[in-house]
Amino acid sequence: MTEEYELSTYDRHELNYNQIALSRLPISIMGDYTIQTIRNSSESKINKEKSSNSRTITDY
Repeated sequence: MTEEYELSTYDRHELNYNQIALSRLPISIMGDYTIQTIRNSSESKINKEKSSNSRTITDY
């Protein structure tokens, strides 16, 4: 490997690490239809209860 190649791979790794550390995902992952959120059944019950009891309040 050349030194230039090693530096470029290091820079890409640092960029990916910084994006993940900031809770940002690359666009290609965000748009990937094969990745799905896994929900816990107890969480979905709580979400349904909240949605039926929730109110929207807006201040102008």
